[in-house]
Amino acid sequence: MITRTNALRRANPNHVNGFSVVELMVVVAIGLIMSVAIFGVLKTFEGRKRSTTSVNDINQSGNYAIYQLDKLIRSAGSSFNSSANLMYGCRLNASLNTTTILPAATLPAPFDKVPANVATPTTGSFRLAPAIIIPGAGYSGVASGGSSDVLVVMSGYGGFGEEHAYFRAPPSTTNINLPNTIGFNANDILLLGDQSSGAGVAPCYLEQINTTGPTTDQLPLGGVYYKAAGTDSYWYGSAANISAMTPQGLVVNLGNLAGTSVKQPSFQLFGLDAKNQFYSYDLLHTDGAASEAAQLIADGIFDFRAVYGVAPNSATALTWVAPTGAYSPATLLDGSATANATLQTIRAIRIGMVLRTSLPEKTNVTTTNLKMFTDLPAGVPAPNYNNSLSSTGFPSEQNYRYRIIESTIPIRNAMLN
Repeated sequence: MITRTNALRRANPNHVNGFSVVELMVVVAIGLIMSVAIFGVLKTFEGRKRSTTSVNDINQSGNYAIYQLDKLIRSAGSSFNSSANLMYGCRLNASLNTTTILPAATLPAPFDKVPANVATPTTGSFRLAPAIIIPGAGYSGVASGGSSDVLVVMSGYGGFGEEHAYFRAPPSTTNINLPNTIGFNANDILLLGDQSSGAGVAPCYLEQINTTGPTTDQLPLGGVYYKAAGTDSYWYGSAANISAMTPQGLVVNLGNLAGTSVKQPSFQLFGLDAKNQFYSYDLLHTDGAASEAAQLIADGIFDFRAVYGVAPNSATALTWVAPTGAYSPATLLDGSATANATLQTIRAIRIGMVLRTSLPEKTNVTTTNLKMFTDLPAGVPAPNYNNSLSSTGFPSEQNYRYRIIESTIPIRNAMLN
């Protein structure tokens, strides 16, 4: 039987079933439209994903940096806080393998601007205090070229030796004489101080007990931190060495660097470089290296500022002051009795950080509310970044996302002292 279809094929052998050119063009056009739409969705998704990831990264960096500061500031002043009346503000003298490390005339970047800001009276002189803010001594990613703050935090090993001991007799260059040596061990790190006078707080020396260890009433000195001659003369004009100390001197146990359980003191600087990276620096070189390098803690931090929380006594409410005037480094670190009393009023540190994403967006995404410490009294400066990020100032900075985080950290030892 010959069907109609077969008949048509025989009548027109060139006829083939399929799509016309118009139909194919319509399908291709629909496919292109769908591809553009899909790629647009993927592009938007990837952009949002990158933004979310960048913001999460800076939040984690900022929180980690705050965590590190919180841990150290809360313990600041451990070991030497009980001798605040005699030792706060004493000028630190320390050597490592006979090489002077304090005073530190030079420091590695990003702390190379610090020595000139703590010149009291010698460049690079540091004075004993739980926490000191050095304004403008660091770097910053702020487009206007501003400088961030540097924070100095000092403490011994918490719980290792919270009470000082007075000398039994004048020290020699190799021995410290005490009524007893309970609580001291071989290789312990010592801080030696002296009675103050009307001229101010006497210098203090970092020393170390030798590997043999203490006797019943003597601490024999030795080890990598031992040095008989210091770099600082006493206020009464004696030679710069520990044998010039009076019988009224005192010793504080800061910790120990020997053995598998390291119980070391922490004398640290914290600050930013110009690439939004947050660093720390060990003033005591506890890793044993003569040339210490700054250690990276976190990145993505655009600016770093701090202010003091102060109270004259436990019955007075905490007030906030900027590190200027009576609380400027020049005044706090002049070694006077007044500076010693002022240092003892510092009870807390307020930390502020501006975080910035590492990758710029294609459009302006910066908010206009970029101010720090907005809840503090009018007398405390509130850094304002709106002007430095304005369209007339540095428009490229508006393509980054920013966050401001702040934390109030109590100095527990100062509050308990």
